[in-house]
Amino acid sequence: MASGRFIVMWALLSGGAGFLWSAMQQEQGAATGSSIRQPGSMRTGPTLKPLAAKPAYCKPDLPGCIPNDISYVFMLSLPESGEEAVMGWIDKAGGPGSMGMQLAGCNLASAMADASYCLSATGEHHTPQVRDSTCAAQRLALGLLHQQPLYERLGCNFAVGQYDMSVLYALPKEVLERTLVVLLVRDPVQQAATVHRIFSQLDPGRMCPGVEVKPGEPIEVARCTKLSDFIRRGFAGAHHANALVRRLAGDYCCYQTGAFAEEEARIQAALTNLQRIGVVVDADDMSSGLQYLANVLGWSINGEGPAVQKLPTERVSPEEEERAEGLLARDYALYDVLQQRVAEQAAHVAAENALQ
Repeated sequence: MASGRFIVMWALLSGGAGFLWSAMQQEQGAATGSSIRQPGSMRTGPTLKPLAAKPAYCKPDLPGCIPNDISYVFMLSLPESGEEAVMGWIDKAGGPGSMGMQLAGCNLASAMADASYCLSATGEHHTPQVRDSTCAAQRLALGLLHQQPLYERLGCNFAVGQYDMSVLYALPKEVLERTLVVLLVRDPVQQAATVHRIFSQLDPGRMCPGVEVKPGEPIEVARCTKLSDFIRRGFAGAHHANALVRRLAGDYCCYQTGAFAEEEARIQAALTNLQRIGVVVDADDMSSGLQYLANVLGWSINGEGPAVQKLPTERVSPEEEERAEGLLARDYALYDVLQQRVAEQAAHVAAENALQ
């Protein structure tokens, strides 16, 4: 993507396949005009209820998939979901003076070269030539991972990326089963609205046609392409319609050779891959997820640990929010499942703290 925030490092995570998911049940909901949606308060969409099964290499008594032997950590994040704030917290909480696992960050910019840019698997607005060449570079880099896992090649054990879950299939089984996966998420409308604002500032000529922009002054986003149109059409390779589902399903980047034939199959794949996620950090309540991460990695922190910067709330009109929620209904269904995981993590941390 155009912003430095989108030039990402990457790596991968934990695997295992064949897990079950439950059928979707339809649930009616009313739209609201709130700036941040409350779980279960809005749109008509599927309610997902995954089964409790998780890979055999995960500890059975902890929320999420916490490997019995953690040697590597991978953090999968969506653009503008608080990655910088979380990385700052990790640097402080898991520094040299802390107990527990010490993290050595992977510098992947040079290793990935042209493949460091994740092209949306639904980027129809790209020319076939651009799409074919970019996807070929991404798949070549993915094949190299299987020959020599990136952790070994780069001498590191902690990586961050804005890719999708399909890269997990490139790593050898013995590496996957020792990798803790951290998923960083955000309210879908808020996440899309932030990316929409950034693209409007980066390329006002395309995003805000006819709007005069003075150098150094912030652009009035309300005069640019509508948020709902941005979500529906995408921009510069980034498609935001159900991007969370696509990333967890492994259908956002070019790694997967074929798209899912049906939307339900994509959702089921996302639920399956969710069983491999160890820690979920919600940008609207980072402290809760980060405390669980510290607990899992054996870091000694006082209370909630270092302060973590809360992301500002994007202003979205009630009308546009309602349209956006409808376009992101499947993302919200998955987001609700992730919220259940966040609650389980918080309950575990509270119970652990009560014993101290």
